[in-house]
Amino acid sequence: MNPFGPALVRGLFLLLAAAPNASLSEAKAAFQSLDYATCIRRLEPAGGQSAPADLAQVELYRGLCHYQLGDEQDAAEHFQSALQLEPSTVPPPGANRRAQAFFTSVAAKVKPRVGTPRPRSPPSDAPKRVALMPSPLAPVAAAPLPGAVLPVVLGSAAVGLAAATIVFGLNAKADETRANDNNAFQAAAQKSGRLAEREALIANVGLAVASAAAVGAVVALLLQK
Repeated sequence: MNPFGPALVRGLFLLLAAAPNASLSEAKAAFQSLDYATCIRRLEPAGGQSAPADLAQVELYRGLCHYQLGDEQDAAEHFQSALQLEPSTVPPPGANRRAQAFFTSVAAKVKPRVGTPRPRSPPSDAPKRVALMPSPLAPVAAAPLPGAVLPVVLGSAAVGLAAATIVFGLNAKADETRANDNNAFQAAAQKSGRLAEREALIANVGLAVASAAAVGAVVALLLQK
């Protein structure tokens, strides 16, 4: 048995695979000569003899020739096959603009080749994202307007001053009575008289202020309406 037999066979196979595809070259020459029917005939054996790197070119030229012969459906199928074999495939410079535009429209619709990984959906036991909804805000009590506070303040002040006026008036009356008592000592009578005058003055002033406060409360209340 010749030990060099298997190695020689493998070397010849690699040499033939690396050699240019004569049928594909002839098909390209026919395409450049605008002989599209001959181009298609030469591509038939080229497809069976081509290395994997040339298969995309075979499909590309099949599509170009079918398009030039008016068969857009077959042209689109061959363009799709070429792009799925080699996504970077583009028409040659010799192709006319309409053929290039048709190729571009087909390329925009080509789906990824089989085996391209797709995004996987998350497993069912994966933690789910919870959408946080804002809690409804509690109603905020409206602050009282300054105009609404004024009548209350003035009315309260009028009531307080009126009560103090009454107290001081009663004390002044009592001190006046003690000062006029004939049985009292002169010094005590004079002291009671001075005290009565002071308390009477305070009572009069308080009465005036209370009256003013009451009038202000009424006016402020009327202005709110």
